Amino acid sequence: MPSFPHEAPLTLLRERPDLAAHLLREVLGLELPPFNGATVDAADHTDLVPVERRADLVVTLQDASRVVMGILIEVQMRIVPEKRFAWPHYAAGLHERLRAPVCLLVLAADEATARWARSPITTLQPGSPFAPLVIGPANIPAIRAAHEARRLPELAVLSAMAHGNAPGGLDVVRAAIDALAPLDRERQLLYFDIVLRGLNEASRQALEHDMQTHGYEWSDWAKEQQAIGRVEGRAEGVLAILLARGLSVPPHVRERVLAIRDVATLDRLVHRALCVSSAEELLGD
Repeated sequence: MPSFPHEAPLTLLRERPDLAAHLLREVLGLELPPFNGATVDAADHTDLVPVERRADLVVTLQDASRVVMGILIEVQMRIVPEKRFAWPHYAAGLHERLRAPVCLLVLAADEATARWARSPITTLQPGSPFAPLVIGPANIPAIRAAHEARRLPELAVLSAMAHGNAPGGLDVVRAAIDALAPLDRERQLLYFDIVLRGLNEASRQALEHDMQTHGYEWSDWAKEQQAIGRVEGRAEGVLAILLARGLSVPPHVRERVLAIRDVATLDRLVHRALCVSSAEELLGD
């Protein structure tokens, strides 16, 4: 099953396909053909033989009704040698289908994976190595200014994922959260969840402390989301304790615990979860 760190960047790109073009142009300095639209395209490249080959995501750039470029996007969490055989195949299949220039963009989870992915893939065609375009955490800009974050909220969220746990990362997280206020409610919740889940425990606590005590003026929306995240985190903690003790948690118990919004009640359930003999007993009188 794909992990959260793998799926989160893809979610941002599905919501904002032109983010792929921005990364290629602004981060990697690639010259792109003129285009006026970007859409998510089919990502499978199946041969006639029964072996499915599927990239993580495909974005196409269009000029009017004509596709001018295809961008294959792969999120790479670790070094996987087999990918160096699959990636040229992905590109060739998309190139044949689109009849347009194609490039491969790899978003690497760490710098070691990025270095591995950047190495040209040697084929039997002399003088024509296949060189993936790679962005690692160090390439992603650390966006700290709120006005910059609002120009492209998806990039701000990606920046928070890359730098939120680093020294000074709280400024990046602040900017990303501030950038969400103008968005529709569904995207606000989705992006806030991505930012929050990308933080380690120390960074989450620093964010909560900042919201509660520092002089930074958070928007009412950001304060509300932080409160929701705090409550949901406690609820998940209650369930995690039960599971860690080897107790089965029926769906109706899980739903009732996750529906609780009172922090004091959840704190009591945390202590209760340590000693009950069954999940049903947790919510008893």
